[in-house]
Amino acid sequence: MDWKKTTDVLYEKINPKAGRICSMVNDSHETGIQFSNFWIEFDTGGFLYNDPFYEEIKSEYMDIDLISVAAQNDIWEIQEFENREFPNSEDQFNGCFSNSID
Repeated sequence: MDWKKTTDVLYEKINPKAGRICSMVNDSHETGIQFSNFWIEFDTGGFLYNDPFYEEIKSEYMDIDLISVAAQNDIWEIQEFENREFPNSEDQFNGCFSNSID
């Protein structure tokens, strides 16, 4: 499968209108980690695209997962993300549109 055909169309259509930071809090006395998941959700303005597994789908949101970034950088509290930059390597999953397109 040529994913570039699918992703090139998505990149052309992505035009975030708004975004929000989302988290699932889990204050664990065992690990000290104060969240169990952390992500940024962008409102994509709603556009149709052809998912290779599910055919035509409407995209409402795009998620960018930050929990792996937290784990790799020993981040224990959400405030530790403030004013930080995290380079992304090309082999990392960094967002999704559906459960087949990461």
